[in-house]
Amino acid sequence: MNFYITADEIQNAEYFWLKYVQYEFYSAEILTLKRNEQLRCSSEIKSLVPYLGEDNLLRITGRLLEADLCFGEKHPVILPRHCKFTELLVIREHERIGHCGVSATLTQLRKNYWIPKGRQLVKIMIRICLICKKYNAKPADQLSGQLPRDRITQSPPFQIVGIDFTGNRFKIHNRGARGWTTLDSNPISKINSISIKIVKSAK
Repeated sequence: MNFYITADEIQNAEYFWLKYVQYEFYSAEILTLKRNEQLRCSSEIKSLVPYLGEDNLLRITGRLLEADLCFGEKHPVILPRHCKFTELLVIREHERIGHCGVSATLTQLRKNYWIPKGRQLVKIMIRICLICKKYNAKPADQLSGQLPRDRITQSPPFQIVGIDFTGNRFKIHNRGARGWTTLDSNPISKINSISIKIVKSAK
């Protein structure tokens, strides 16, 4: 038994859902086109001049018949906007192109699909994308606290000293001590000095 999903199975599953969604939302338009009749003016896809392709999917007639494009770009499949399947499709294409913006995601979608008012839907789906929220988040506007007295009191250089240890760099043989690099800084004048000191501990 083969537990792996094949490419044909993925294509068949996508075709099934495309057909299911279109019959759920555009059943009246599909029946009208099968009878070779004109769509009602109240139909939201009438302006797209839809037709039923050989695969029985609603597609856009368009004006790009002579363009050097693939069939899906010339005649994209029509999908409803208010549909969970369409939302998942937008998320898939958005992730496939590396979480790009609205225009790039919409361009990727229109290679095979056409969503009425699709730009608005893409904006909504990108707005709720957790990864995009993380990388587009604005830093917090943190208020700075008051400076301590020893940072603002006038004094000669190095009267107040802060010492930072970087970690032991080498060991002094037969002495049991290690050499530490220290950074001595004056918090007022911002004058720094670097020195190597031999200490037994950084505590």
